[in-house]
Order: sequence, then C-alpha cells, then structure tokens
Amino acid sequence: MMMFQALSLLAFATAVLCQSYAFTGTTTLTQDEFCQYNSISHSQCDKQFEAYLRKNPSLKKCSSSSPIFSNRCPSSDEVRTTSTASNNNDVASSNAVDRATEPTTIPGIQIQRGDEDIETPPATNVTYSRKIMDFSLRLFQTAFPKGSPDNYILSPVMVQTLLSYLNDGASGATRQEMKTILQLSTNDLKEIRGVFQPKSTAEEQPKYKLDVASQIFKSPQIELLPAFQDSLNRNKVPLQEMDFTNPRVAANEINHWVSITTREKITSIIDERSLNPATQLMLLNAIYFNGTWLYSFNNTSRDTFYLGGDKQHPCNMMTLSHKLRYGYTGPNEDDQKLLWVELPYSGDEMSMILLLPAKRFKLDEELLNFKIGDLENILAEIEKNDKGKIKVKLPVFKAESEVALVEPLQQMGLRSVFSDGKPFAKLSNTDVKISNVKQKSFLSVNERGTTATSVTVGTIIPLSLPRNAEFIADQPFAAIIIDKKSKIPLFIARISKPERQKRSVN
Repeated sequence: MMMFQALSLLAFATAVLCQSYAFTGTTTLTQDEFCQYNSISHSQCDKQFEAYLRKNPSLKKCSSSSPIFSNRCPSSDEVRTTSTASNNNDVASSNAVDRATEPTTIPGIQIQRGDEDIETPPATNVTYSRKIMDFSLRLFQTAFPKGSPDNYILSPVMVQTLLSYLNDGASGATRQEMKTILQLSTNDLKEIRGVFQPKSTAEEQPKYKLDVASQIFKSPQIELLPAFQDSLNRNKVPLQEMDFTNPRVAANEINHWVSITTREKITSIIDERSLNPATQLMLLNAIYFNGTWLYSFNNTSRDTFYLGGDKQHPCNMMTLSHKLRYGYTGPNEDDQKLLWVELPYSGDEMSMILLLPAKRFKLDEELLNFKIGDLENILAEIEKNDKGKIKVKLPVFKAESEVALVEPLQQMGLRSVFSDGKPFAKLSNTDVKISNVKQKSFLSVNERGTTATSVTVGTIIPLSLPRNAEFIADQPFAAIIIDKKSKIPLFIARISKPERQKRSVN
C-alpha cells in the first residue's frame, strides 16, 4: 500500500551565448573572427558558427571563394551556405540566450583572461542545516503567490543543492554571489549527500522511503573544463550526453528519467516545443518521499473547508486525538502568531509540522513573518518531547504545482548567473548562462501518511501547553516536511484548497 507520496523535481538549462548583432549598418565577419572574439574552441567553431548563422539569416556568404559573411553583399555574389539555407527554422529562439552588441563590424569583446582566485571565506560555526533552513524559508517566502487560491509546494533544498553544484564552474563575482546566496560549500554538499544516501544493509533501515537523484544532460557541442568535470565527479553527479538539436528524442529521454525517478508521480518536466535546441546543459534533481504516520488518524468524515469570505469546499476531514508535541509562535500567550503541531512518521525521525494562523485566514501574512528562529525553536520544543493531549483535524488532500524560480532567485540577489557577463568561465570555454530554473512537485496526504519542513530567524518562547487543545485545519494551512535528525526541511507547502483525491492501492 502506497500510503504517501511527496515528490519534487528541479530542472534548469544553460544555453549557449552566441553573438547577436543589430543589422542597421554593415556587418562583415569571417568564421575565424567570430570564434576568436567569442573564445570558442577550434573543435566547436564550426557548429557554433553555423548556429549563429541560423539565428541571423541576413548574414550571407558574399562569394564562394571568400570566407567573408556580410548582411550587405553585392547582389551578384550572394551565395547562402547550404547549412544555413536549409535549417533556418530548425532552431527555436524562445529560450535562446543572446547578447546584443553595436552594429557595423565586429566590436571588440572583453575576453576573460582567467579567473581571479576567489578568497576563501573564513570557516564559520554555521551548520549546513541552518544554511538550508535559512535559504528554504527565504526562497519560499519570496516565491509563493500571495493571496492565490492555488496550492503551492516547494522543495527549496533541491534548488539550493543543484545550483550549488555549479560553484566550481562559476567565476569572479558570480562565484562569490552564489556563495553568499546559496551558502553551501563543497563540504556541506558532501554532508548533505550523506544524509540522503540510502542506508547500507548493515545499518538499521529507516521506516520511511527517501530517495534523491541528480542528473546532468550535456550537449556534445560543449566541452566541460577538466576541473569542473572533476567537481561533478566528486559530487557524484551523473553525466549523460544528449542531442538537444533533436527536441523530440531529447524530451522523451529526459521525461523518462523523471518518470522513473519519481515512481511515475511526475511523468514530464519538459516538452519538445519548449526545449531549445541551443541548450548546452540541463541539470535535474528529484526527491521522493513515502512515509506512514506514527499515529494513524482513526476517523474520517465529510466536512467543510473554508476558503475565505463566503467560499466553502467539501472535503474528507481526518481526526486524531493523541498526545503530541505542539505549541505556537509569538512573543507571549496573548500574541499568538501560528499554531503548530507535529505529526511524526513511523520511526519518529521524519515529521510533518502543520502551521495554522491564530487569526483566521491570515496564513499568508504570518508565513511572511515566520523566521528561522521560529522553526529552530519549534524543533527545540520537539526535542524536549513535552507532549499534551490535542485533537487534530486535517483534510485528506493532494496537491501539485509547477513553479518558475528565475525571478524569485533574482529577487534574492542571485542575478549574475542569468546574465551575459560570462558567469561560468570555469565551466567551459563556451560562454553559457542559466536560462531557466523550475520545479514541479506532487504531494498526497491521507489517513496513513505524510511529512514536510522550512526555516528563518525569529522568536518563540516556550509556553505551557493549553488544556483541551485543538488544531482544526478547516482553513488554509501550511505544512513542512522535515528530517528531524539532520534538521533538513524537505518540502514546504501552503494548502489553500484540499483537492479531492481518489483512493488507490499501489
């Protein structure tokens, strides 16, 4: 019986930076000049120049005996190259990465002379779990659509770790920016990988299922620098070549990996229409969690979920009365912000922390004020193991979301990775930048199972537990699935409406 599934997948692609010109004047160039100015290796020169010509059909070869291309050739000598004449429509430009320059002849391009050494910041006592909590909550608060009636699910740690795999490929200010925003070091990634790795047969197996997988699909048109390739090997990120110029085949292979990794809960992350043939790299990350409640809900009945205003939604409401760990955030008992209750999973290593606004229908407002200190204090209270009898009512629900993350990451200060300033000079001699970051997630909660988590700075003061406590989630609520041992939040969700789900046996 598959009691609970929570899955998330992140994908982003980097597209080649081809030189793009405004043809209001006369432009004249040769293939050798193009590759020299764009620092393209000899082995990649032919392919990159052909791709550039396909994107700029006004450039023609002025003579069959001359290497010169121009947008103002004498009409008698105009001869299109065979490769550009037949394939103008083969390259989709919707996601292509271009950089505009001045018209006329080829302008000088400032070539990266080699990356300056990045000063290693002094060691700190900040744990990787706190770095993950901080990033997770900040990304969620920046990204979730305020006031939206839609459910929203995010696995920030998957975004954070996947982007961090590019640290050793970044250069100059970009690398420093990534360290500041993403915070994770090579040692942190190693520690996190240890948390997510399956237990050996000699160790006691956990009572839940947690799988994390990463994959990089690489175009044969790009050559990774040896140092960056070594970095991927150290981080145990598999690399597979992919011909992105055949979008149908590439999309099918990528989606097959997604389907297998997420147990067919997510069957696609991209389609051939949206897959840019100029893509050079696509990095994927997937997480799968399946857990059963330590204390099963013992009663389910038809009830009403209140969406706000006069809007209502019928649902199946689960009920559990048990001694649990619970409390509230806020400076004192008279100024409660969020009520929280912990629902542990079998083994008591993973938990779902439910958050409900003390003031009805004020969830979004309180989530924006939820700080890392609030989550840390909740975890500290959970560790004390002080339990009180409480009645919990939670709707049976499922939720799915697909999240675009470029703009939220830019708002957080991660900007240069999306810019044209050669942000990844240590990754390849081909100029690349990130063109897309998105995540797709699936969450299902019923009487038998679930789990989630997130963090930021704030204050919670331990208070005595109220008598005859109730946690009635009949209005929008939030859920955090967290690994309590490592203090890593895996998922954060805002549930605005409990979508109906069919019962199924897997």
